Amino acid sequence: MDSVEALAERLRSNPADREAYQSLRALYRSHGDYGSLANLVAGWAAWVGDDHAAAAAYVEVGDVLAQQLGDAAQAEGFYLEALRRDPLCVAGFDALDALLENQGDFDDEVLSALHEISDVARMCLLLRVVQQLSYEDIAQTIQIPAGTAMSHVHRAKRSIRERLKDRGKESSKYCGHEGNVR
Repeated sequence: MDSVEALAERLRSNPADREAYQSLRALYRSHGDYGSLANLVAGWAAWVGDDHAAAAAYVEVGDVLAQQLGDAAQAEGFYLEALRRDPLCVAGFDALDALLENQGDFDDEVLSALHEISDVARMCLLLRVVQQLSYEDIAQTIQIPAGTAMSHVHRAKRSIRERLKDRGKESSKYCGHEGNVR
């Protein structure tokens, strides 16, 4: 097996050398060098032209940061980048859901409310709120009419608002509003 230095040099001279990338990735993982692993995979994700492959790599970086390095804040950023590169990346949604599940009762109720709406409505809502896509961009991304995307977002917001309204003023203050959740 090549040394870390030899594999790194191969990648520097030819970023498309998939064998060197995979070998270096396996080497970092086997040695528990998770910081270097995260840097390698993030660099490769930024370089690769395939959005689906990049999204999978960003999810891997997020997993390494959250699970091995204990950095949930940075992990969240990589999960969001995965969704930006491939808005239909199920692993990105799942990883973000898992990360957010550890943020208290209110977050648990929001996630529960999100899971009660349809997959399409949830996707439209998250693309609009998290990714800040226009309705036209959402429509193009998931191949539905823009008006349908808009309806899904508004119905999802209404459903979540209804689900959370019983929490009262104490809970709604976490959304930055007194007495209501927008």
